[in-house]
Amino acid sequence: MSLSDDAKELGKLAKRLEIAGRDGDPVEFQKVVGKLSQLAAAIPGRFESARKEVESELETLQPEMPGYYPELEGELRNNGCDFTGAFPEYSIFPCVLKIRVQEKQAELSLGRTVRKTTKLRPAVLAKWAKQQSIALQKVRFNREQFMKNLRKAYELATQLQYGETADKWDRPASLHRIYELLAGIAAGKQGYPREQFESDLTRLANGDPMIDVEHGLTFELGYSRSQSGTFLIRRPHGAEERVKTLTIYNKKR
Repeated sequence: MSLSDDAKELGKLAKRLEIAGRDGDPVEFQKVVGKLSQLAAAIPGRFESARKEVESELETLQPEMPGYYPELEGELRNNGCDFTGAFPEYSIFPCVLKIRVQEKQAELSLGRTVRKTTKLRPAVLAKWAKQQSIALQKVRFNREQFMKNLRKAYELATQLQYGETADKWDRPASLHRIYELLAGIAAGKQGYPREQFESDLTRLANGDPMIDVEHGLTFELGYSRSQSGTFLIRRPHGAEERVKTLTIYNKKR
């Protein structure tokens, strides 16, 4: 018998023992006690055997093992995950999958939203990552509000960068400065992590054209090859780009 079979049998015998006491049946009581005694004597050995078997299986699934990440990457492909990067961090557009080796867990994040799991078998983890990436993308993104926030921060950033009397439109403004302004506004609330800003930029850049029809504004991101002072935007099929500036063109001037 397996340990799970022992547990089922233990439950049945416990029920019979209760009934024997309730019915005042000494014969049934002795039969059940005998079987329970035999089962109780066998359980420690079977428990130890089951423990060692599972422990041995888990040892083969350690993320630090040489064969772990090739199997994981194969399972990610089998589950339709277009990814870039290398173990222990992968980009699964528009999410990020991180394998926390020391903590023995995996995290899938989209901005400040993070989902975690300790199920590390590659086939199970890859299926989980696919399901969670779909679920995270369904989280509502308020595109209009984000563009409004960008516009307000851009107006202030251009004044700081070019002077209060300068034209505040049609000029590239530092995204780093815009982020600092947005983060400062959000500081009294729940904060605005850099990862969330990059996630919002990614969803904005990969959506509809960046146009504010009501105000006659067109948003344009300035790309850069440098990593200094830039923000990462993820594209479908694994591509990544870095942006450094934002220019807003005002056609109603």
